[in-house]
Amino acid sequence: MVSLSTDSASTDPARDDLELGRLHEALARRTTSRAGRELASALPLLPGAAAVREALRSIEELRVLSRSGGALPLADFAPIDETLARVGSGALAPVADLHRVFVAAKLFVEFDRALRREALPTLAGACPFDPTLGPLELELAPTFAADGSLSDDASPGLAEARS
Repeated sequence: MVSLSTDSASTDPARDDLELGRLHEALARRTTSRAGRELASALPLLPGAAAVREALRSIEELRVLSRSGGALPLADFAPIDETLARVGSGALAPVADLHRVFVAAKLFVEFDRALRREALPTLAGACPFDPTLGPLELELAPTFAADGSLSDDASPGLAEARS
């Protein structure tokens, strides 16, 4: 039986024979973002023929999009995991951290819209969208100025204090 482990220190002979470590490294080098590199470095083997066919359908959708001159909005963003954990536990977060959450939410919303606009059903199914991100983006948008600082529109009290 072939292990699905992605541990680079694996002693699985099948994994070594397939040189999955080299494949992961090659995929990671071709990505444009930190998150993409992390995901590419940890891709598991697909569990069966149905999963392989689904992955190939996603690839074909992307090929068709590329041939037609289309593109998906792919952008790197700063890690937000720690901020989400901190805020989730009731702690406060610095403005810069909250701005990174806003930027990430905005990028996810744009990506989801593009998947639907470009009619990529297989890929859209593989990238489930959290419906709370749209409202979160709208709620946070007036909070930040273009440079990431707090906007006077963040709250009436802030606008008054700055005037």
